[in-house]
Amino acid sequence: MRTPLTRKQITIGGSPMGRITRELFTNTNPRDGREFLMLLQRREANRKEGKPLWYKGSAFHSVDWTPDFMCEEGDYTRGNVSGRESIYGDIS
Repeated sequence: MRTPLTRKQITIGGSPMGRITRELFTNTNPRDGREFLMLLQRREANRKEGKPLWYKGSAFHSVDWTPDFMCEEGDYTRGNVSGRESIYGDIS
């Protein structure tokens, strides 16, 4: 089974910096894969504050420049890594 690839355009200060390609392992983590796709595509309901629930405009909070490793983003609630919200409702 092929796993989907996603591509995200990265900008810094409004200037295009390139694109990140990520593979989603929906075969082993289907729920996480669905949530990630929804957050990329802005296809879900608004957050508690009434703002869109998606990644656009969110900052990276962890980047490891080891090839094929990771970058993390998505604290779109507080912007300081302590916030979180799920398309599936409240999380603890």
